[in-house]
Amino acid sequence: MLFSISNLNLMYKKLLPAIFILGSANAFGQSPILTAANVGPVINDAFVTIVCDTLGITPETAGASQTWNFASLIPSTTLFPYYDTGTVSAFVTTDPGYNDLKTEATLAGSATAFLASTYAIVTPSGNGTTYNQSTGTTLSQTGVYADASDFAVYTDPMDQLRFPFSYTNTFTDTYSGGLLYTLSGTPVTAIETGTVTVTYDGYGTLILPAPTGTLLNVARVHSSQNFKDSAQLFGGPVNEIYDLETYTWYMPGYHGPVLTVSTATNASLGLNTKTVSYAYKQVANHDAVPVVTDLSSSVNIYPNPASNYVYISYFNATSQKVRTTITDMTGREVAVVADETTTGKTNVNFNASSLPRGIYLINIHSDTETVSRKLEIQ
Repeated sequence: MLFSISNLNLMYKKLLPAIFILGSANAFGQSPILTAANVGPVINDAFVTIVCDTLGITPETAGASQTWNFASLIPSTTLFPYYDTGTVSAFVTTDPGYNDLKTEATLAGSATAFLASTYAIVTPSGNGTTYNQSTGTTLSQTGVYADASDFAVYTDPMDQLRFPFSYTNTFTDTYSGGLLYTLSGTPVTAIETGTVTVTYDGYGTLILPAPTGTLLNVARVHSSQNFKDSAQLFGGPVNEIYDLETYTWYMPGYHGPVLTVSTATNASLGLNTKTVSYAYKQVANHDAVPVVTDLSSSVNIYPNPASNYVYISYFNATSQKVRTTITDMTGREVAVVADETTTGKTNVNFNASSLPRGIYLINIHSDTETVSRKLEIQ
């Protein structure tokens, strides 16, 4: 997995994962070959990624027939919630930040690349939205959007993978774009230029915490990204150079990254930021999120039982008002999670930490039906 945090403010706050879909199928023990046929987002795919503590975590060794043991990973003790969700949606004008990104791309030289995006990956837990373009030969990133004060968009997209991609294959791509960030309360517009080298550097067995467990015939891709952000600050030019080293593991037949270890550095700022995350296997597979036309069979609640954040998703075939509430077992409404008009795959979240322990009902009311699901608060 490759991602770009394209401004100073975002670099300090967090690294923004750009999840993209990847799967392949080869005989056991062989290195997976990544092809265009194995890549391509599946609309309505849903992902849950566990963000982990990073102390002592390294990407380990490249090479053939490796065993990478990350069973000791633990969820982050500093980030809350420590799990992040992502849903793949078709690229539309109502995507988060669409207008901001289009405007910035125009100012940077051209909006053509951004408007050629084929899908968006929305992470409602707060880490933002990434935009990508998938073709028969290339998977490229076209934009990253956190909020109206922090985003980046590419006029020359950044290639993440080129196909077919086999063990020891490598390529280098140059990219450029515009970005906006906020520094000490002041919006700053900058130009980003960079180079990324992507290498398929290993395959073997990957061991992750339960319930994901041991994964066989896993491929590892190393992305080495160097970029410069140039802006006018305090009456003069400022150029900051960053290095981003990202290692991502993929499992044949699984439609998302299963592990990512990434480090961002900036020598002049003394910046050295690491992120580590892995896929919660039972959820992050598109086969578990079928495309359906009725609300009832599409409702998904995670985690359940819960103690902190609860993530709720459903598919709404037609545009209509949907109200999501939580009631106790006496029927008393204790929270309104969402009340909005939706179409297609919808994700909402609720911080349930203030609710007493017990059994509750999550109620999803549309114009045509009402669906209730039990929720246990621990």
